[in-house]
Formats: sequence, structure tokens, C-alpha cells
Amino acid sequence: MLTGLDVAVGLDDRPRPGREQGVGWCDLAPRPDGSVVLALGRSYGGDDTTMSSARQLRERIRAASATGLDLHEIARELDSTTRRYGPGTDLGLVLVGPERSLLHGVTLGRAAGAVFDLAGSHDFPIGQGGRPGSGRLPRSAPASTVRPDQLLVLQTPPPAGGPDRQGAQLIAAPTVGTPIPLADRLARALTDDGAGAVLVAQSRFDADLDVTIPRVPGRLGRLRWQVHDWSRHLHLDPRDQYAVEFLLSEATANAVAHGGPGDGTVRCRAEVRHGGVQICVTDAGRWGRPDPGPPRRGLALIAALADDLTIDRDERGTAVRMWRSLSRPPYRPATGVAPVG
Repeated sequence: MLTGLDVAVGLDDRPRPGREQGVGWCDLAPRPDGSVVLALGRSYGGDDTTMSSARQLRERIRAASATGLDLHEIARELDSTTRRYGPGTDLGLVLVGPERSLLHGVTLGRAAGAVFDLAGSHDFPIGQGGRPGSGRLPRSAPASTVRPDQLLVLQTPPPAGGPDRQGAQLIAAPTVGTPIPLADRLARALTDDGAGAVLVAQSRFDADLDVTIPRVPGRLGRLRWQVHDWSRHLHLDPRDQYAVEFLLSEATANAVAHGGPGDGTVRCRAEVRHGGVQICVTDAGRWGRPDPGPPRRGLALIAALADDLTIDRDERGTAVRMWRSLSRPPYRPATGVAPVG
């Protein structure tokens, strides 16, 4: 596991009579800036020379990464030094940033990358080149991200039938919900030459939301974007998604407008549980106190959308607790089949 990213690898080195044999492998190589290079490949041949060549190549990747070279500089280094490393190697490299799941990649030889979500497969911006030692270096590719509702799959050899067919198989697998079983499953499905490697990466997604903001109106817009980004990854029914987002933002707006001084913050929490979402917004004020006038419009709307509403007040402040039942289970990122909670 890396910061913000779950990575799993599947290797296939089953002997296949009548086919060229080889070895599949994967490495994680840290860089000085805190990022890492994920490398996977397959080296052709079934003798000790192949194993030695693969080992030297992996050591070269680790050494180049440790000096801070970027992916294209590493590819150039490998191309200039790999001619003596054996009959051939297919290679994929992915750079993972230290703070966010910033990714970009290059391939050398027969390797392919794609991103999958509920809508199918999408091209992953990856620079493609020839096998190490061929002199054909990969082109530059822009940095990209893998959202929590997506999977990045990098593999060598490329999937039989292309990424669209592979994506349909991933989404249709009801027992697969994390990168580890997916990587194993894809590795078992490799049918090409006698070696292969699959890397599956997914940004971590916490099904629960916990955000504390300063009690200033200008912070509400950013919070609404955070809430929206969180809720859309649950793949809720659109009516439930609207209700959950409204309950969080409206209760927070009331706390910002009417909360007491305290520490000057408002805490917003949402916990996904079987059948619904439990929401709690707390602050140091006592704005929810009943008064003889007409009910506040915000509270009336909250009461209309929440299946249960409780407002607790004490010397520490006000806590607004809301429960919203869901019309269908929320979904785990990537596969869209396994309920959360």
C-alpha cells in the first residue's frame, strides 16, 4: 500500500509447452522526493540467463529511481544499457506521487494500460515505446489521476480481446471488490507467451466523511464541492445523493450562521451504514433552540428530507443528527456491485 493508493500485483509464470518461456516480475522503487516507481515486466527465456537478465534490469530500475530520474530518463537509461540483458523484455513503469495519486506511465514493448469504471474502459495516458534496447523511446504523456471509483490496470502482455472486453469482465464479477483478487484473477486469465504480470491500482476511498471547517461563510462553497465529490463515489440514487448533499450543506450553513464562538469551527460527519447515511453536524452555538416564531426555513427543509432528525443542545453547543434511508445500497468503488457498510 502507498499513501492514498492501493496496489496489487498478479504474476503468471506457468509453463506452457510449445511456447517461449519467461519470467514475470514486479518492483517498487522509491525516489528521493517521496514518490515511487512501480515497475512490472516479463523477460523471455527459460534459463538462468533470463533470470540473471531480469535481476539486472530490476536493479537498474531501482538505481535509476534512487537518483531521481523521471520515467522517460529511466526509459532512456534502460534502452541504452539493456542490449546485453537477454533475448527481450516487455516493461511497464508507473510513477505515483507522494501526496496525491498522481500517475503517469510509460511502456517498453508489449505492455498496456487502461482505466476502468462503471462506464467501461478509458485510455490511460501512457507513453509507448519499443522493447528496451530497440532505440524506440516512449513519447511523453500527461500526468493523470485514478479516481476512487476507477481501477488502473497495467499489464504485460496486453489483454486478449482488448480493454473493452476486459472491462466488461471486471464489472460483471460480483465477488471482486478490491485490487488484490482482481490482480490474481487477471493474471490467471493471461494466455499469451509463457510469462506475464498485472498491476492493479485504486485510490483509497473512505466511505465515511469527516470534515472540520472554520465557521466562516466563505468556506461553505468549498465544503459543498467536497461533499459532492464524496457522495458521487457512492453511486447513490440521484434523489438520495441530492438529499444527502443538501442535509450536510444546509445544516452546516445554519451552524456557520448561528453557531457560538467556541473554537470557531464546525464539524461535519457522515457515516454510511446498512440501509442509509447517518449525518451529524456539530458546533459550539445553540442555534437550534426552539423559539415562538415560525420554524426556520432551513430546518423545515432538513426535516422534510431526513427520515429522522434530532437536535441536541448542551453547554458544549449544538449537534444536529440526521438519518437518510437509501433506496438502494451504496456501491464500492470500481466494480459497482458490493454494498458498503
